[in-house]
Amino acid sequence: MNDAHCLNQLKDMGILISDVAVNERSCLYEKNPGEIHLLIGADYAGKLLTENIKHLSGSLVAVQTLLGWTVMGKSDIINTNKSSSLLVLSLHVNNAKISDFWNLDSLGIKEDSAKHTKTETQELALEHFRETVSRDSTGRYKVNLPWLDGHPPLHDNKELAQKRLKCTVKSLKSKTRLNEYQEVFNQWENEGIIEQINPDKINHEGLGIHYLPLREVFKDNSTTKVRPVFDGSAKTRNSVSINECIEKGPNLIEIIPAILNRFRWGKIGVISDIKQAFLQIALNESDRDVLQFIWWKDGDPQNTVTYRHCRVVFGISCSPFLLAAVLNHVLDQVEEPLRSLAVKLKDSLYVDNCVASVDSVSEFEHFRTETQRILKTAKFDLRGWKNNFLPEIEETVQDSSGAVEEKEVSVLGLTWDRKEDTLSCEMIRTENEGEPITKRKILSVAHQLFDPIGFTCPITLIPKLLLQ
Repeated sequence: MNDAHCLNQLKDMGILISDVAVNERSCLYEKNPGEIHLLIGADYAGKLLTENIKHLSGSLVAVQTLLGWTVMGKSDIINTNKSSSLLVLSLHVNNAKISDFWNLDSLGIKEDSAKHTKTETQELALEHFRETVSRDSTGRYKVNLPWLDGHPPLHDNKELAQKRLKCTVKSLKSKTRLNEYQEVFNQWENEGIIEQINPDKINHEGLGIHYLPLREVFKDNSTTKVRPVFDGSAKTRNSVSINECIEKGPNLIEIIPAILNRFRWGKIGVISDIKQAFLQIALNESDRDVLQFIWWKDGDPQNTVTYRHCRVVFGISCSPFLLAAVLNHVLDQVEEPLRSLAVKLKDSLYVDNCVASVDSVSEFEHFRTETQRILKTAKFDLRGWKNNFLPEIEETVQDSSGAVEEKEVSVLGLTWDRKEDTLSCEMIRTENEGEPITKRKILSVAHQLFDPIGFTCPITLIPKLLLQ
């Protein structure tokens, strides 16, 4: 088959070729048939193909792709002695501009936010926060969720939430801790953190409704021994989770090394945390219906109630971003003479943890008193203060109840020995050492350590390489 016949078949199929030199001896090129217009790797080529295929005369096949029609196969070029493989791509794709091809970062339909870089998207989220943040009559800050522009529709997720609830209640009953879990919801309702609603009277317009599955987490050595955790990443098949529809903000783990360096700078290390930090930030009413959850009072399926969150939720990916935005907003408004102290606190905060250092006991007392006073105006309680007072100043460190505190405490995933003033990582503990070594077991051991500054790299690098 000659190339003229190939062109006629392409025209009959409606494949338009423009802005190129076309004659009887060439299908698509500008200067010579050997030139290359576009290189597509084998790992992406398959994703471009569709099911529309047309068999032409001879060994040529026309295949429709997401970028237009292609012709592939063997064609004898006149006046040459060699047979060359032919791949022709139409540059005319639904009246699109050629420059559009250089703007395609991924295949398929993308939301508007994907047109921005990550930094631009985060800046837009911060700008949205500044425009919408407000305070209620009690001084509590109110925020909106940072929704992504053009995010996919959010399904209600109710069936999945009901299935998870059944498993959660069963687990709580087996551990005889259902009453503790119920007491948390009773307390939250009394404090206005959640509110009971009638699902039949909800306005389904706007963002609609969405139910969050929940599970139980127990930490007997923590100030909050029982904590309901909500799964913002839960989704059903062919749907999206709420975490996929909101801006997550910057990766906060990147700031840990700088915070730890400043923590080691002064003579006295100081740590504290904000009590129930997320729950101190109110949500505007427009976002509350997408943060509903179902609960069986006293574990009774016949006594089903529907709640919705009135505060920022632990388990939603944007919660750390919103907390950091509110705290920075509060500290940016502090004026002299406490401006330098506010900057020091701002540089010491990681989510709800304060990790700092001072050079004297008097500086510590000033730092603690003033930072508590500043944050209290925004309903934040900075508590749980721990330090490594020098032996000549105080031999034992006591908490507010008078009990002697533990010598070792956790600082951003590392273990802080306050007596020796050293940081270390927890030793990896393996169980059932007689069992065969599997990929799952290697992965579990390799990720047991949270090591933000690379102490354990010489040890964990080998199992990670094995996984590759």
